[in-house]
Amino acid sequence: LFGILVADLSTAMTLEQLQARISVPSNLAERTVVTVRGSTSVEVARSYGASVREEDSIESAIAVLDGGDVDAVVFDSPPLLHYLQMHPDDSAVLVNGQLTAENYAIAVPTASPLLETVNRSLLTLEETGQRDRLYTKWFGVNP
Repeated sequence: LFGILVADLSTAMTLEQLQARISVPSNLAERTVVTVRGSTSVEVARSYGASVREEDSIESAIAVLDGGDVDAVVFDSPPLLHYLQMHPDDSAVLVNGQLTAENYAIAVPTASPLLETVNRSLLTLEETGQRDRLYTKWFGVNP
């Protein structure tokens, strides 16, 4: 249930400094991008023909972009959206265009007493609109 609710949160997205150089995923071909070492974004960026530089954290990847050493950051949308929400003066922009879909989940043992509580809580968040309000609060956009 959780994976379904947040599937729209977990797409790999592109963050770049200058608008119009990268406007669609296919523009990543023959560009140099940075992402987090060991993340699924490494292979996603390569599959679009990008040359990939890997950093240890999303913060260091964004610093590399800010330094002008790469054309874009390729990573999951939640951390990129949150970064932009927390740094409104940054010149980076999020490029529209889903590169791939990935789901997040909460794993608990089958017999866990938490399973029903977690599922009910997630359902309540969805039914009351609180999920959308939280999404907007932390990511600055409507889901």
